Amino acid sequence: HEFEKAKEFKKEAAIVHLSDVLIHVRGYGISLYRKVPPLQEKALKILKLNLFEIKDIFFKLEPRLYELKFFTEELKREMELNT
Repeated sequence: HEFEKAKEFKKEAAIVHLSDVLIHVRGYGISLYRKVPPLQEKALKILKLNLFEIKDIFFKLEPRLYELKFFTEELKREMELNT
């Protein structure tokens, strides 16, 4: 995502950018990058967040990602059984 190109909705675009980075840090998602996409400092400024707050968000997000992983795996199994 190239949030810096957003003319309107800069805050929303920065949220999507940050979310993309956090998801990739955890090992989810597909990217053109071989590694985690770089976190743009401008996104942190727009969102008025610092790295300590990002770390806190990441650790609060972790249990939800596990829930999502198990949910999607179960959904995938059900879809395979129905085909």
